[in-house]
This record gives sequence, C-alpha cells and structure tokens, in this order.
Amino acid sequence: MADSMKMDMMKNKDASKVTIEAIEGHESKVESSLTGANGAVQRQFSILAPKIIYQMLDSDNSPGRTMTVPSAGKMLVRDHRPPAAPKPGDKPKKEGDDDQSRGDTAFQWQKQLIYSENQHRADMTGDVVIIHQLDGKESADGPIRINADTVTAWFEPNTPDAKPPAATPGAQTDSSMHLKRLTANGNVNITRADSHLTADNIEYDPASHWMIAHGSDTTPAHLEDPDPKRNLTAQDLQWNTLTWDVKASGPRAANPR
Repeated sequence: MADSMKMDMMKNKDASKVTIEAIEGHESKVESSLTGANGAVQRQFSILAPKIIYQMLDSDNSPGRTMTVPSAGKMLVRDHRPPAAPKPGDKPKKEGDDDQSRGDTAFQWQKQLIYSENQHRADMTGDVVIIHQLDGKESADGPIRINADTVTAWFEPNTPDAKPPAATPGAQTDSSMHLKRLTANGNVNITRADSHLTADNIEYDPASHWMIAHGSDTTPAHLEDPDPKRNLTAQDLQWNTLTWDVKASGPRAANPR
C-alpha cells in the first residue's frame, strides 16, 4: 500500500506517520489499482474517508504499516479480471473456482477502520454495511447485502501468475488485492433478492460462495425464503449464495411457523 501512496515526498526523511486530511466537504482517498491494456480497471482497492492515518513505523500505540480511519468511511474492492484462458489438459471449471468470485465489494462503516498491511486484514466497527455484486451470469439475482455491528475482512495480494505478460502494451504490475475471507458479528442481517438471513455471526468465503451463519444460545440462525420449503431455523446454517443450497446443523425446526 505504501507504493500506491506515492511516498516519494518522504525520501531521506525518518517519518513514522503520515496523515491525509481532506478539505471540508471532501474525502481523502488511498487507492491501489491494476488496469488492462484498454484502460479498464481489472483490480482495485480504495479507501475513502475525511482523514486517513498511515503508521509507517512501529509505535507504542500501533504497529507499522497500519492504516487507520478514525471516523466513518468507505472501502471498495473490485476484481474484474477476464477469465483465465483454458490450457490443454485443464479440468472443467467447478464451483469455487476463482473465476466465479469476480465482482465488486463495497464496505461502509460509521465508527472506525483499522487496516494492517502486514496481515492484509481490515477491522471495521459501527453499523457496518457490505454490498457484494458478482460479475457475469452470477449477478442475475442481484447483490448480497450484509449488515452487522463489526466486520473483519482478510485480503489476498496478487500472485505472480495473475500479472499481465510483460509484452502486453500498456500492461501494469498488479499491486492490488482481492477479498479472501470475511466475518461479521453482532445483529447480522443478510439479504439477496427476496431471501433474508439473520444470525449472531457469520463466516463468508467469496471464492466458494459458502456462508456459515451461527446463532446464539437464545436466538438461532434463521433463513426466510419465498419458497416455504427453504425456510429454516437452526443453531448453524450454511448458505451458498451462488447455488442457493442451504444446509442446517444443530437443533433446528424446519418451517417453524
């Protein structure tokens, strides 16, 4: 992230912290992106907020390479790389392949964001809202919306095989990241199309599209769907947001009404 912040101005200086503060009525922005030869965005990681604090070196209060937004803010993660061209001998693509997880993920929080560059981890607090929109035919049922008190998201940096060929005109080195795993805690509500899931906390894997919802001792996880046969209440629910498959475990009551 330091490279994307264009920190040349700090050359030969022992700065430990940089604060980016926007003019009133505007937002500061930190962004890392990859564009293709045609100029279209293939990957992008952006943070927007009134103030962004980048801790470059370790201190008593926070470790180095940590970005903090001490207020409400937004984050956008985009992945629109074209599907990898099949090679001779490749197996047919199946559920969970990386090509099926392309899309946009937008985050918004009301209290604070702490992003650790070393751990590729972002912790958001305060009425967090996430909207995840898949690319291609997987987007037909609309975006997945998650509301929760707190959210932790882990990101995966680009791997060498995802870099564009050096001979491609206009190609760039990919320094961006994509969403790898997400957890949400407290008053969790998830909607997609006309389906609605409530839980105490969830774990979500964007690559496989499986979401595991956990209920509390007093309030189990609950999925309500236009199809009455799919209405489930259970201690744990597993919901595939791509295929709509649902699994339940622990004490449960199908069609509790």
